[in-house]
Amino acid sequence: MRGCLKIDIHNHAFTHESASGPEEVIEAAIAAGLDGIAFTEHNSYSASLRAEELKREYSGRITIFRALNTTLPKGISSFSA
Repeated sequence: MRGCLKIDIHNHAFTHESASGPEEVIEAAIAAGLDGIAFTEHNSYSASLRAEELKREYSGRITIFRALNTTLPKGISSFSA
């Protein structure tokens, strides 16, 4: 049993925020020895829909997650003091 997984949980590759395409980001993660990678586009879960196809394409080589970076209303924080 493995002690821990190495997963990069914050990547952009499906919108204007990324200079790299998703395949390039995934291949770099594999080359770096990561176990997984998460695509976290801002305020749009649907922006990473193509990641579902890539999950199948890269199955067995790396685990791909879809996530969401959301903008909270002013005055609300995702962290508590």
